[in-house]
Amino acid sequence: MQRKHFLKKILDLSQGKPLDKTSKIYSLNPELYTHGLLRLKGRLYFSDHVFGGKHPWLLPNIRYCKLVTLQSHNKLFHAGVETTLAHVRERFCGF
Repeated sequence: MQRKHFLKKILDLSQGKPLDKTSKIYSLNPELYTHGLLRLKGRLYFSDHVFGGKHPWLLPNIRYCKLVTLQSHNKLFHAGVETTLAHVRERFCGF
C-alpha cells in the first residue's frame, strides 16, 4: 500500500536521496525500514515506548485507514474520538 502511494519517496530514500522539501510528508521525517516500509522518526526516539509506538508506519489517507480506525473504535467498545485516535496512532500515522 505504501509503494502505491509513496513510491517516489520510497525510491528516493532507498537511494540515499533526501526528500523534496515541498513533499507533504517531509515534515514527518520518514525513514525507510525493513522491507521498504516507511516509518516516522521524531521526538519519541528516546522514549520508553516499544519500537512500533516510537516509529509508527506511515499510511496514506485511503479506505484501508478508515477501516483500521473503525476497527479500533469497535475494539475499544465505541470509545470516543480522542481515545480511538490515540489507539490508532500508537501503531500508525495516517497522512
